[in-house]
Amino acid sequence: MGLVGKNARGIGFLITLCVLWLNFRNICAEDWYTGCFNEDQATETLLNTSRTSSTLGHLETCSHHCRTKGHYYVAVKQDTCKCLSSVYSSKQVSTNLCYLRCTRTSLPCGGHNSTWSVYQSDGVYIDNIDLLADDVLIVQRSTAVSAKISIKGNYSVQSGIVGVNCNRVKVTWSVDGASLPQYTESLPISSRTIKDIILHSFLHEDNVTISIHAKTCLSDVNSSIIRSAKAKLS
Repeated sequence: MGLVGKNARGIGFLITLCVLWLNFRNICAEDWYTGCFNEDQATETLLNTSRTSSTLGHLETCSHHCRTKGHYYVAVKQDTCKCLSSVYSSKQVSTNLCYLRCTRTSLPCGGHNSTWSVYQSDGVYIDNIDLLADDVLIVQRSTAVSAKISIKGNYSVQSGIVGVNCNRVKVTWSVDGASLPQYTESLPISSRTIKDIILHSFLHEDNVTISIHAKTCLSDVNSSIIRSAKAKLS
């Protein structure tokens, strides 16, 4: 009986470990988009004053605001943002009820009734883009231009939205407003810094504007530099 008892306790201990591991895994695997919730849920967990200004209406700005305040979730309905400390699954409703779309993105942004779209506040976003090129560019010569895209947020999380991939950034380059389609690509977000380099020949002597447009599911950022293109160095 002693051996049986020990075996039973051992099995019970293993089961407990398995349950704890599954719970931990589920927490870690929580999607960035938490879902569509009734307004009661947003009211019950609201710790910050509702913001209605356009500067906080964009989901990216909202997320940054709530994250810096120490809140784990953000609830959005069009141009209104609320910071949340927690969410209640009992208040979750069908995702179809959050059919509005956030400004500058195609992401769910609440509904016309009492529904709010709730996200984790640490969604991946573009913090900054640094463009690097020689001060003077030589025309008719292939010249390297590089970009360093700084990423913040939890870049390993899954979006939780069908057809939306938050683990990549789409990059588009242009010179003097003319797109360079050969350098349009989708880059994986696997670290806090993403680097991209193009080689381009500038045809005429003049000041040129080199631009990059980088877009994730949360961010939409443009960055430009102006350089002088000359036939040769003086």
